[in-house]
Amino acid sequence: GETGAEELLKQGVTAIFAANDLMAYGVYSYAGRKGLVIPDDLSVIGYDNTELCDFLPVPLTSIDQNIENLASKSVEVMTRQIMKSEQQSPVRNYYFSPIVVERSSVKYFLE
Repeated sequence: GETGAEELLKQGVTAIFAANDLMAYGVYSYAGRKGLVIPDDLSVIGYDNTELCDFLPVPLTSIDQNIENLASKSVEVMTRQIMKSEQQSPVRNYYFSPIVVERSSVKYFLE
């Protein structure tokens, strides 16, 4: 996160969407060392919506992928496959809608 933030800030970005909340923490760390204020100088969004989000100096906006539902469906599908070991089930796709958990790390612009 720190290395990515350094490279992106050299390019003049004002917002970073980190691949996960831990990388967003690295962005926070780098921004703090450079005297940048989140969200005034830099907006940050993470991914995973971990407990870390609420413990950062500015609570982190993050994408919640509803890991509980995803895990539950995975176990259900695997159990069904194990129980029908002789008969192959057709391939199916399952879709889970992530949600944005808004906190304070994003600057809002009013036009």
